[in-house]
Amino acid sequence: MSVLAAGYILRVPAERRELLLDEAENGDSFGHAGPIVREPVPLFNHSRRAPLIVFASFEDGKITHLGDGKRGVSGTGLSRLVRVHKRN
Repeated sequence: MSVLAAGYILRVPAERRELLLDEAENGDSFGHAGPIVREPVPLFNHSRRAPLIVFASFEDGKITHLGDGKRGVSGTGLSRLVRVHKRN
């Protein structure tokens, strides 16, 4: 059985943008040594082992960041994207 890569478009809510950008640049705001960003998103079907490219929009109508992602644990009808790192 092969594990397929996929992409996810993340439209970051305006009220979360500053916090997530700070975490992506500086890390440690959630008690981790490096930048690890977590964002709750609607449930989606994707293997947690499969590569996931995140196309993140921190400005309306634009993809501003690309990152490596992973579908995290789910609960209360949401899933988490984790380990989203900025790519230049």
